[in-house]
Amino acid sequence: MPTNCGYIKLNRSPQLLSLLETDHQAFVMLTWIAVRANRETGQAMIGDWQKMGVTSEATYRRIKNRIQAAGLATFKATNKGTLATLVNISIFDINQIEADEQTDEQTDEQTPKKPTNKPTTNKNFKELFLKEIQEYGVSEKSIKEWLKIRTAKRNQESALKKQAGYFERLVNEGYEAQKIFDVLVDNAWVGIKPTEPYFISALTGGPKDVTDRLTDTSWAGNAPIDQPAIRDVRPDLPRLDAKQKRRANSRS
Repeated sequence: MPTNCGYIKLNRSPQLLSLLETDHQAFVMLTWIAVRANRETGQAMIGDWQKMGVTSEATYRRIKNRIQAAGLATFKATNKGTLATLVNISIFDINQIEADEQTDEQTDEQTPKKPTNKPTTNKNFKELFLKEIQEYGVSEKSIKEWLKIRTAKRNQESALKKQAGYFERLVNEGYEAQKIFDVLVDNAWVGIKPTEPYFISALTGGPKDVTDRLTDTSWAGNAPIDQPAIRDVRPDLPRLDAKQKRRANSRS
């Protein structure tokens, strides 16, 4: 697998500190995903879980589940392995380029040979996007905070049109407009994802933000990660104990 050149940004965020304190294994796997991720798709293959220091396939699955529950990445099984997709920049930011956006990395052939006097309309569209979303009752502050999270490259006209479409789809399905942007800002999510379970869970009363999900260790019980929880003990053990006691009494 070729190694991506360049760098990734590690954000000094509450989500990062919480992940480091509560789940080292998830942090290591998330780092592998960020290092391998394609900048255009945000995706990386991670099927070679042994290289990540994971001790078993069962542990590998549990780590993936925790990362996905935290809204940091999603996973899809393929015939070549597991395809991971980064969906949150609160910890790692790979400076992703959305597929429908133009980049600044143009070749000489792509550069216009004649200068044009056509003014850019992106700023005007951004203002139009702001006004249209406000008409649904979303506060101007929330929208502007989200646009800052997305950064300039993600706020191209074509990209914002796509996000506006996803937003309208969720509103038409009955989700509260302001809640959609509250979820985006609270979790530092750069995109509206109407088909992703973690996004819908946050809209329908799931944990308030990524920090809550990362600090929730109820899934582990009192057992180590690689050990079955105490709730997995067979329910018929008390009945077996009673039989053994009767046998002991009959012998005495």
